[in-house]
Amino acid sequence: MKKCILSVLAVVVISLTFLACTKDNGKDDGIPILSIGNAIVNPPDTFKLYIPLKAAGGSVYASITFDTNSVWKISKITGQSSNFWAQRNDNDTLRLVIQDTLIAGFQGNTIYNFYATMGTYESKNKLFILFEKQPDSYSTFSPKF
Repeated sequence: MKKCILSVLAVVVISLTFLACTKDNGKDDGIPILSIGNAIVNPPDTFKLYIPLKAAGGSVYASITFDTNSVWKISKITGQSSNFWAQRNDNDTLRLVIQDTLIAGFQGNTIYNFYATMGTYESKNKLFILFEKQPDSYSTFSPKF
């Protein structure tokens, strides 16, 4: 009897874990969704970054390398109370906190790590961030990161 109950509990836990980790931003708008599994190099001009948040604390991150110096608009789609920030891989002190929407210049061929932690008021563990390349000139744009 105990084995049967444990088996059922294991199936329930695995099912809940799978459901919690699925990509669900409420829309199928044709925008590519990139995930944290591998380093993202030369992403398309518009994409969504999917980060599964950990409920028990600790940050998860995605590494992104842009092909050229460019300006990007970064907007949270879900996870409004989650903490989200970027850090240059070559600079331990340079950190950019992203509240809801931010426009910033990013240097090409530089690795940026985008970190996230679950916020206090999050009901879901799915964070979707929209990245949109802007037509602004990187050389005259401020702030650069």
